[in-house]
Amino acid sequence: IGGMENVERIEVLKGPQGTLFGASSMSGTVRIITNKPDASAVGGNISVGGESTDNGNEGYSVNGAVNIPIIKDKLALRVVGWQKEQGGYIDHFAGLGGPTEIKDANDSEVMGGRLMARWTPNEDLTVDAFYQLQETEVDGIQHFAPVASGLLTPTQVIVVPFPLFLPAFAGQFGDLTTSVGAQEPYKDEIDMYGVTVNYDMGFGSVIGTVSKFERDIKATEDTSATAMSFGFPPAFGAPAIGPYGIHQFQKRDVLNAEIRFSSDFDGPINLVTGFFYEDDETSTELNILASDPITGIPTCFSRDECNANAATLPFNPLAFARSQDIDFEFFALFGHIDYEVNDKITLGGGLRYFDSEQKNLEQLLQAFQGSINFTIPPLFGG
Repeated sequence: IGGMENVERIEVLKGPQGTLFGASSMSGTVRIITNKPDASAVGGNISVGGESTDNGNEGYSVNGAVNIPIIKDKLALRVVGWQKEQGGYIDHFAGLGGPTEIKDANDSEVMGGRLMARWTPNEDLTVDAFYQLQETEVDGIQHFAPVASGLLTPTQVIVVPFPLFLPAFAGQFGDLTTSVGAQEPYKDEIDMYGVTVNYDMGFGSVIGTVSKFERDIKATEDTSATAMSFGFPPAFGAPAIGPYGIHQFQKRDVLNAEIRFSSDFDGPINLVTGFFYEDDETSTELNILASDPITGIPTCFSRDECNANAATLPFNPLAFARSQDIDFEFFALFGHIDYEVNDKITLGGGLRYFDSEQKNLEQLLQAFQGSINFTIPPLFGG
């Protein structure tokens, strides 16, 4: 959301709040309310910061916002932007034996922005709309090995018919230094947009909102030690086509819609009631891919890409692949009534009806050994 200068207020609602906000709010709810566009005057702010990282790169941050009235007291826009670069401090030696050095591999960058509009045609009606995006990129590995571990030490492997010891690979280790076969980049993209309508009827207000959340994550984690202990090349003298990395892709789409009525009666009784709907779809694909033995970068990054370029690849690097698709749809009806006994005592009670349906599809897209020949099968036959 940018810097704290873009936050109007933070609300802490004591629990239980399950009736109005769902099961995750039984112990309470924290609401972060951002500044909205102001149609009365032009305004803005900007902040700039810098930082220096021991044994690493420098970094900086920029946050800014500008408020622009379009129609005085009726329509306004607010634009917010932020960017932060943080210097890395871990040196990564990638590839088999660490031939490729990546200095300050854990550099990271976060950038984003939000565009908001507020329309108030009269004193009773307010319409808010927004679009927000944010991208996060981390260049590489987030951990280091102060002592030799994993493939840098002899490894016992239980295979049929007898145990073997894999020899230690060459590599470097120490303070803020690690040797891991596959490179480990991370990328996260978020898009959000929505509309909220608030109508004041005098005796209460009706609020309706629709929003969409989209997230796309691409993450890689080295799995060379595990893959080779299962007999993947080059563990037993086969062609050196490792190391191996887990490449995971996840896409999530969430649609929310709610309408609620909050009363403002003159008497001792007031209430909140409404309807909530959500459709949450998550698609995940996991691939284990052989990477270049020098750079630790695979020749293709997904099952579809590997299959599409199979004719031009020297070998199929895909060792394993699976997918999972989850569709979670639900709706809720809720209501809460307060009775003010006196200035110090208020009695409250609420009810929430909840109905959900979940669909889960898991598929094995590429079984182990399907594309890479094992020279010695693992314990359970592969």
